[in-house]
Amino acid sequence: MSADVPEGWEVSAFCEAVDINPKRSVKTGECLPFVEMASVPVEGPRILRFEVKTANGSGAKFRNGDTLFARITPCVENGKTGFVDFLKDGQVGAGSTELIIFGPKPGKTDPKYVYHLARSNIVRGPAIGNMIGTTGRQRVPNWVFETISIGVPPLPEQRRIAEILSSVDDAIAATQAVIDQTRTVKQGVLKRLLTKGIGHTKFKPLPQWNVGKIANICEIPCEWELVSLSDVAELQSGHTPSRKIGEYWGEGIPWISLHDTKRLENRILSETTLTISQKGLDNSSARLLPKGTVVFSRTASVGHCVIMGQDMATSQDFANYICGDRLNNRYLLHLFRWMQGVWENLASGSTHKTIYMPTFRALKILLPPMGEQEKISMIADEFDDCIEINKERLTRLQSVKASLMPCLLTGQKRVVG
Repeated sequence: MSADVPEGWEVSAFCEAVDINPKRSVKTGECLPFVEMASVPVEGPRILRFEVKTANGSGAKFRNGDTLFARITPCVENGKTGFVDFLKDGQVGAGSTELIIFGPKPGKTDPKYVYHLARSNIVRGPAIGNMIGTTGRQRVPNWVFETISIGVPPLPEQRRIAEILSSVDDAIAATQAVIDQTRTVKQGVLKRLLTKGIGHTKFKPLPQWNVGKIANICEIPCEWELVSLSDVAELQSGHTPSRKIGEYWGEGIPWISLHDTKRLENRILSETTLTISQKGLDNSSARLLPKGTVVFSRTASVGHCVIMGQDMATSQDFANYICGDRLNNRYLLHLFRWMQGVWENLASGSTHKTIYMPTFRALKILLPPMGEQEKISMIADEFDDCIEINKERLTRLQSVKASLMPCLLTGQKRVVG
């Protein structure tokens, strides 16, 4: 950081403004709240969980107001950083030996300001850039914090900066909570819709069905059927044209690969990372599938599925269903997504879990009348729309914070008064 700081700010080495691994005394054998590395958040300040363990003298020690900073790869690159505010007054907690503790210096630095500095590239960039050790076990050395120069505003301005950034953190956390809760409610609602339907009073025993056994379903509405999916939809596998032939690639036919699995969280997929040419299509087993085809990831991100927003092809890592006139593609999409636990049980393999094509050929599904399928889909769509709206809001909030942090923490934007 440049020595050119706003009037009233002080230039300081990070280690002079912050206590690095401050001494926190505990008695051997004392029961302490213990934070594993897995409980240190990637985003936001809140420690995810803790357990009570007996102190043995090793590991990090901290108290309320301290910041936990992961020092080992890949945790530090992933951004694992947390703020301690869950302890009782005067209580000391313990944590992984792979944590560095940043404590505020009384009269010099505000606890939350230290936390936001630790989250910023002002501290994180040099820490990552100076890691030492063998590949896969690199760590941030403590001496790095002697080389990091920071601007230290007066305490009132530190607190104001921390309040602003923390308010954005709170909004991010609240939005993520809405997304998580909506997903939970959706799963509960879908279980009833996809097993009991809408408005039924008469039910019949359910024939043997792998999903029925797993989900503890004993009966279904009398108007429903248990059918082979192959009777109401056409199953197609995908294929990958030869990578060695350049003219097979990059000429505009959307081609879904595992690179697109994150996009499969949406309901409709209209853009892909890669495209293939007509020659690539003609000289391989790949097939151009029609808009509306339901695409199912059967390896790696097993169970991710989406509806094609235009004519597309896929790699062999997907099972693709072209729905007939008795099956609504949105109903099939929501049914597949509700069955996520089933897919995880059916997948096999060590490096990459995979569901093999014979499983799909033998698959059976519950089939309501078409009108009811559409009503179920509309209800499920509303949940997805709510999730998407909040995901967009979450992205905007994260962008706001990313732009605010360097401005506020370097004094480019002042918040005095």
